[in-house]
Amino acid sequence: MSHEIRIPHRDRSDPLSSVGELARHLSPDESATVREIVTDAAGAGLTTVGALLNRLEAASPAERRALLDQARTRAGLPTATAIAKKASHEERSRQMFVAGADDPELRFALGPAGWIDVDAAKIEAARSRAEQERRAAEAARRRAAREAQLPELEREEAAEALAWRSANVHVERNA
Repeated sequence: MSHEIRIPHRDRSDPLSSVGELARHLSPDESATVREIVTDAAGAGLTTVGALLNRLEAASPAERRALLDQARTRAGLPTATAIAKKASHEERSRQMFVAGADDPELRFALGPAGWIDVDAAKIEAARSRAEQERRAAEAARRRAAREAQLPELEREEAAEALAWRSANVHVERNA
């Protein structure tokens, strides 16, 4: 993961105070980080955006990362280094989990929620598939039974209707 230090400005000769106004167009985290960087630069005696940009351009990548981490810490945000380490760890863990899930020799793997028993996970997945198949078969059986009963129900309804009409006709004849 790559982090950038974005200093919004219109011209390099603008005063540092103009960066704060333009920082509102950044994300809240970036805006807070930029404000901390500008505050630090003003405390170091810099007065223009150009002077700040020159300072950042002259710094090594490690120095820029340290400056960014310090600014994020002062802003109450996780450091860029911590974010990168977490992302790297999650990616390695995901790769291990995916690779380990198919390895018959591997018993445990590091998943998103921590260490898991791969065999137990496979057993649970198989159990879940079997339960879904059982439910689907049961639903199909009930549907077939309903469809088989349909002609019988129709005959019963027709007989009831005929019986009602017959009784009705019978009553009318006696009347």
